Amino acid sequence: MARPAQQPIASALKQSDWVIAPTLYIYEVTNAMWKYHKLLGLDQKDLSEKANLAIETIDEFIEAEELYQEAFNLSCRIDQPTYDSMYLVLSRKRKANLLSLDKRLLESASHQGIDVIPITKK
Repeated sequence: MARPAQQPIASALKQSDWVIAPTLYIYEVTNAMWKYHKLLGLDQKDLSEKANLAIETIDEFIEAEELYQEAFNLSCRIDQPTYDSMYLVLSRKRKANLLSLDKRLLESASHQGIDVIPITKK
């Protein structure tokens, strides 16, 4: 979407050996595209293509059924939304670095001993 962090994120993804995400990611991406359409009137076909590209960057999706219970328990313990905790749990289980622009999520990851990929906007 040509946001300031687009290039650093693309670079971090290209340098990654394997990119994983919970299936929740698909819903989050498509919901974001819907918001761009609804709020900014951006072209639906173009947004659909962008959603496809975002989803195709993921090498492996992990089903929510494998993560939800632990994510819920973590959310209650650290006061973090369960959506976000799904990414924390997945990162911890797979010993994977977390890539996000969400500062609160990155801070939670660090407190949980999860390595993060720093993104600096150009």
